[in-house]
Amino acid sequence: MLWKPSPNYGRATHFPGRGPESPDEWIRRAEADSRFREVHARFEEAGVLNWLTEREKALHFGIAAFSSGSGIVVELGTFEGGAAMFLAAGVARRGQGRLVSVDPHFGGPPWLGMATHQRTFAKFLAHADVCGVREWIDVRVGDSSAVAAVWPAEPIDVVFIDGDHSYLGALRDFECWAPKVRPGGWILIDDADDTALPELLELIEEVKTISGVAYVGLVDGVAVFRRGEAPPQRLLADVSALTQRRGSIRPWDMSPIHEMTLPASYQQSCPQSHEPGEADAYQLAFLVKSQPGIYGYTPAAGGRANRLIRAVAIDRGDGPAIQLNPCTPQTCKVIFCALDEVANMSSWLTPGGLLLTLDPGNLSHESSTSVRRMMLDAGLEGCGWVGAFHWGVRRPFSLSAEAVIEYTKTAYCPPKEIPQRE
Repeated sequence: MLWKPSPNYGRATHFPGRGPESPDEWIRRAEADSRFREVHARFEEAGVLNWLTEREKALHFGIAAFSSGSGIVVELGTFEGGAAMFLAAGVARRGQGRLVSVDPHFGGPPWLGMATHQRTFAKFLAHADVCGVREWIDVRVGDSSAVAAVWPAEPIDVVFIDGDHSYLGALRDFECWAPKVRPGGWILIDDADDTALPELLELIEEVKTISGVAYVGLVDGVAVFRRGEAPPQRLLADVSALTQRRGSIRPWDMSPIHEMTLPASYQQSCPQSHEPGEADAYQLAFLVKSQPGIYGYTPAAGGRANRLIRAVAIDRGDGPAIQLNPCTPQTCKVIFCALDEVANMSSWLTPGGLLLTLDPGNLSHESSTSVRRMMLDAGLEGCGWVGAFHWGVRRPFSLSAEAVIEYTKTAYCPPKEIPQRE
């Protein structure tokens, strides 16, 4: 779906009325305030890397200082603290409340592997000290959705969204935080006039259709929304409805998986066995949510491993079953190996890949616990067992939530051409 701007896109710089709850009025009052001029001078002295216009600086100070409420302001995406210095200074001018600053401070999304010199946490704290606002800032170094999950039952007066600018990233921030804003509170979304961010601009246009918020206007690239009286449940239902119309998968919503059915090839070649756990092992191997790879087994794992892995590979139809040489590493989606091979073989798995092994012991609780400990030490998680079968999953560091959804869809919908069993 291509984003198409509304007829008035980019033109809304005037706001109806000039009462105390008008962005124009906040800006006017900020520009006339000695505290604003003081923090502005300190801000220049601190040398904060930023892209703020003068009106944006005044908007952030003014909304934190002069809007109604108790002064609870949340900023998602802080970087070196450009907007944060003025938001916190506004809270200080009000004399109550706090700025909750949420950012991993890696200089970018942590999954991009940002270098050490790009980390911004120390700079942010230093800038807050120079600007004299450190005591008004509650710093949360982390992901915004994780911070939202543990947010206390405390209404928010203002939330400023300036983190992940992708469609799903900004949508997640909006969905996590907008329902926490009190009726009459404010939601600001930055970079709302940047044509280099079509996904973000598309989201902003869609947010304008949600009944729980009302679009007020645009201030130098900041889209201003006011939280309506609609309950959070209504707002969330509207968000869900708009993504369904768009055909988007929100990776934190797992309900689409329930609409999928198992393909006809499931258990087509599975050996009929009454061994406890064998059916579970087959199920896990067939439905594993992993990056692509081969299905492997080692000679030491025995004939049972050979039969089960070959059955899974035939029924999945998306990779070969191979007998592994412990001295020749392979990229594997599933591995069935002997217990003493677990430590070595676990490193061959793709992120999210599955390792199976058998406990040759007496199947006692102590024996199963020992095997589980071994698999954890090998870097596997989600470890479990039924009967003599034990399994673990390689920690999926490089698997995004989006990828988990995609791999799950693939697991349920293998290629139509299924090789015939030999």
